[in-house]
Amino acid sequence: LIIETSLAHGRGISSGISQYLTAHQPWSIYVDQRKLSDAPPTWLEGWDGHGVIMRAQTKKILEVVTRLGVPAVDTLNHLRGLEVPAVISDHQAVARLAVQHLLERQFRHFAFVGVDRALWSANRRDAVVEELRAAGHVCHVYSPLSRRHFMEGWEGGQQDLAEWLGGLPKPLGVIAAHDLRA
Repeated sequence: LIIETSLAHGRGISSGISQYLTAHQPWSIYVDQRKLSDAPPTWLEGWDGHGVIMRAQTKKILEVVTRLGVPAVDTLNHLRGLEVPAVISDHQAVARLAVQHLLERQFRHFAFVGVDRALWSANRRDAVVEELRAAGHVCHVYSPLSRRHFMEGWEGGQQDLAEWLGGLPKPLGVIAAHDLRA
């Protein structure tokens, strides 16, 4: 298991795998506790296992796992063009529930705040935009990479996001790509 455990989502994946292992023994696993941006573990190059469940944040981790020649599954869906199966959230269902929630609260103006350069975020954004369009609404999409005044870092990013939100019609229902973005 090459899954970051610094965030609740990674710990949830680990918990689900643990539940499966309890019901379908015997398996022997090694959990490599890590951050999403960590380099591939050095032991992986010569590892003689039977399969990998990972969150492929970088192309490097994907390259190392691919060279192993074992079955692999990605649980992040961050990179485009992966040639391994992915087990991911149902973005359309997430969007449907989020949009339904905001519509039930009588919002008529909507925005989506995602994570640039992340495939999963783009898929979630597209699902939200599609659900709102089907309901007869427009969705404003925040993209810091397309903004002239965006400054990297917490303060610059927060100020830019606040200015963008401030310029949108109110009351405004905002859907964020994930908890940290919210």
